[in-house]
Amino acid sequence: MKLTKKEKAVINFIKAYTEEKGYLPSFETIHEKVADGELDEEDLEWIVKDDFKDIKGFEGYYQHNSQGIVRSLDRKYVNKRGQNCFYTGQIMKYRRDNHGSLQITLSIAMRRTSKRFEQLQREYKETEES
Repeated sequence: MKLTKKEKAVINFIKAYTEEKGYLPSFETIHEKVADGELDEEDLEWIVKDDFKDIKGFEGYYQHNSQGIVRSLDRKYVNKRGQNCFYTGQIMKYRRDNHGSLQITLSIAMRRTSKRFEQLQREYKETEES
């Protein structure tokens, strides 16, 4: 797959940001770059339109794309008090573990699981092949 100039600009920005900060930029940070003129609105649309797929074991809660961007999905739930609540999905942030690898923490019903960036990329490629 050949990338366009705009796609390369977004990928380079994400890689540089990740190298510097140790985690992927939030959607707000990307929007700031658009506002500053460093990225185009069309660059932003490409990130959103990229093919997101469910993460194995977290179907209906989290998805990831070919660039490793993980997002949580909008969902309704009932809290401890029995009230109906709505959770708005968002782009998740990676952190560095003690060994320097990028990892992300996913949770369902108060059970947390950490996944490494490489692990998510491998899972994405496996789902793409099948």
